[in-house]
Amino acid sequence: MRTRQKIVASLATLALALSLSGCLDADKISTVSYDAKADAFTVLRLYINIHGDQPEDAKNLLAMYANRDHILPVELWSILGEKGIMRMSDGVREVDLGKATMDVGEIKPPFDISTLENKPGKFFANTDGNICYYHQITIPGAAMDKMVAWAQDEAQKQIAKLAADEIDSRKLGGKRVSWDHQRKILQGGIRGLPEADRERQGEGETMLISAMDDASLQLLADAAKKNAFTLSRKAGVFRAAAKISPDDAREIKATLAMVRAELQNQIEGGAGMTREDIGAAMIVDALDVTTAADGRVEAGADIAKLAPLVSKLQVAAIKAPDATKADDYKRIADGVSGAKPPMDDEMTPAQALEKFNKGGLKSNPSEKPVTAGEGLGDAK
Repeated sequence: MRTRQKIVASLATLALALSLSGCLDADKISTVSYDAKADAFTVLRLYINIHGDQPEDAKNLLAMYANRDHILPVELWSILGEKGIMRMSDGVREVDLGKATMDVGEIKPPFDISTLENKPGKFFANTDGNICYYHQITIPGAAMDKMVAWAQDEAQKQIAKLAADEIDSRKLGGKRVSWDHQRKILQGGIRGLPEADRERQGEGETMLISAMDDASLQLLADAAKKNAFTLSRKAGVFRAAAKISPDDAREIKATLAMVRAELQNQIEGGAGMTREDIGAAMIVDALDVTTAADGRVEAGADIAKLAPLVSKLQVAAIKAPDATKADDYKRIADGVSGAKPPMDDEMTPAQALEKFNKGGLKSNPSEKPVTAGEGLGDAK
């Protein structure tokens, strides 16, 4: 099932990911909406069944809750960040969301985050009595454009390195793999075939890159100068475009068609499909992929179309508490209850998602604001 999980994870890159690290943890949900009139994106972070395995975890959680006006719970310059961002009067520092500690040194964001609107939420208890929390961040279009430009630069560097490594490998006798071979790898993962029955990925083999011809690799190895890979945004539509050989462009389109068909077959057959698999199939089906005669491949994603699909997947992914963590849930619930912070007694995880999708999830700043960083320790 490992390959299938990688496929599902790769389809979630439009939604900035967050995971609590260290002692505090939770079931986490992320989704995004786009307001065309304001040209702004709002990201929702929803933490369900918050739990901790250390005596000080409830205290740490409450310290971060008191600082919620200052914390952006996402590491914007990392695809899978485990830290939040603390905006302070004298700069920006990173916060370990699992331990309520701040990095000692100030960091310099790769793009301006001063215009991001922080919309802290409230604690609430789900039907099991476990503590949950929601938080929103609104990103103006102009700020998003800076993020896209930075992401394009980073992607160009990574793609160029992968292509250059493949070129060097072939110079030393490495062989190009076939597109059929890579499609079989993906197919085996989607079907959940036993390891013994799957097409195996070779040592040093990179999906897509290792199947490309020399012409494509030369273009991608100089991705920035030749504009071989670009990211762009127009309103709520994001597009990724790559300039490769016409033959490889056709193969990539055929690969995506195969993935779509396989996922759809799994849904219709109901054989071993998880809710995440079904959601992935919905998202893949919503992507707009085109190819041009000169080899240019474009993949477009419209947030207005994708967001409802992602939300359906997220609602389906809300899990029952893990019975083995009953003490960890209780530790947090007892600690929060004893501190008596403002709670939203009417909220549930599903309602938070529903309100967010309708634009009605309100911000709840702290009633007793604290100085940024108050109560948080320094990371060692």
